[in-house]
Amino acid sequence: MRTPESYHNAMYLEQLSNEKRSSSPPVFPGAQGQSGMHRREEFVRFDDEDDYNGNYVSGTPPMGAGVLDHSLFYCYYCFDMKTIGICVLFSLTSVTTAVEWPFGTYTLVKPKSGCPRGWLEGWRHQDSEDSRADNSITPGHHFAGTFGRNMKFYYCTKDPNTGMNGGLWPAGNYCILQHGLSCPMGFQPGTVHWDDEDSRNKNSDGGVLPTGSYGRNTVINYCCREDGSYTKMILLPTSQPFYLLRFSSPCQLVKGMYVREENVHFDDEDRNNKNSASGKHPMGTGNVRNQNLMYCYYSPL
Repeated sequence: MRTPESYHNAMYLEQLSNEKRSSSPPVFPGAQGQSGMHRREEFVRFDDEDDYNGNYVSGTPPMGAGVLDHSLFYCYYCFDMKTIGICVLFSLTSVTTAVEWPFGTYTLVKPKSGCPRGWLEGWRHQDSEDSRADNSITPGHHFAGTFGRNMKFYYCTKDPNTGMNGGLWPAGNYCILQHGLSCPMGFQPGTVHWDDEDSRNKNSDGGVLPTGSYGRNTVINYCCREDGSYTKMILLPTSQPFYLLRFSSPCQLVKGMYVREENVHFDDEDRNNKNSASGKHPMGTGNVRNQNLMYCYYSPL
């Protein structure tokens, strides 16, 4: 069985034979250049009917057509990339469509780089334990906000009236934050309750927040799923950084993005602590004295 390369060579030899074995190969005009791509000309010769040949062309045909035996000259383009080799034969114009955020409404934690364009923003200041405060956060983190004796996080919420063509969230193992009455399709709901500082509590908030309760204590609703392997890359927008949360596995892989785990430790109320969690909630949270959140920070390759 001929390989594609041997087939190509065979066609070239047939062309030489048809030209009565010329002492030098035929010369063809070069292929149209394409920025960032290698190119190579390849052709196919058709051995058509010999007796009473009726080959013909009309209009403006491709080079090589309109002779006793038609020949077609193709231009083969291959992306010039160091890490991957993706080669395509252009016979039609191809269009790559950018991945959009899934439709519906939901919330993600805001990174320093900002929210996606058109999303709604909000913030929550949590007054942590005053005595021997022990809040901590991964060094070199990328969260927008202020983090010390108290924690102030910012949030990005997708407007339900925008981005209606984004499709569903892909299967995988990760969590997002709930906004609205229910989680997007494929997720299961859960809640996390923080018992914030009791004495002289200074909790505050503003803007659009994930579904929850924001008084002297903090309750946030989450949406989690584990219907796919974290090792199977999922498709999400890659134009700017964003955060997801770990659920029951290491950070979910996202195609075209680096991922880095960044953790937040909350020093919650020491006396009569009432921290809790229910349903499907992110890894590190639960009926523990101090809540921990394990975030996955994604940035473009």
